[in-house]
Parts: sequence; structure tokens; C-alpha cells
Amino acid sequence: MDREELSRLLRQLVEEETGDPCPELEPEMDLRVSLNMDSMDLVSLLFRIENRLKVKLSSEQFAEVATVSQLLDLLQQLTADCPQAQAA
Repeated sequence: MDREELSRLLRQLVEEETGDPCPELEPEMDLRVSLNMDSMDLVSLLFRIENRLKVKLSSEQFAEVATVSQLLDLLQQLTADCPQAQAA
């Protein structure tokens, strides 16, 4: 998946998680502050990402992610390394 597809998917998953419309994602946006997500929301988002893309993110990888750009970088790496990764 390319970065634009991942960004659209991430926006969709954030909307599913929060139940609110997600603003247009900007690379520098902080996941917690800008998207108004608490720790439980982020953990749930992690599971949604794993299920949708059929990838596995370690808690260490996810703990290093603070911004939209960092998360998209990680997802691009994981989907490139995992040929069966796909959006369902």
C-alpha cells in the first residue's frame, strides 16, 4: 500500500474508533493531542490496524510512535515487509 492509501485507511480507522469525524490528517499531528485519543483508544486503534492490514505491531514499535507521520512510516515499512498485508 502506498502512503496515501495508508493515510485514508488510518483516517477511517480513527473515525471508527472515536465515533467522530476525523480531521484531515497532517504529518505533524500528534495522535493523542490532535486526534483526541487516550491510551485505550490508541491500543484499540493498534488492534484495528493489525486486523485490517494483517500485520503485527509490537508494543515497542507502537510506543515509539507519536505523530501521524511516524505511524504512516511504520505502516509503510510493515506492509512492504509483509506481502500479504492488505486493506480489507
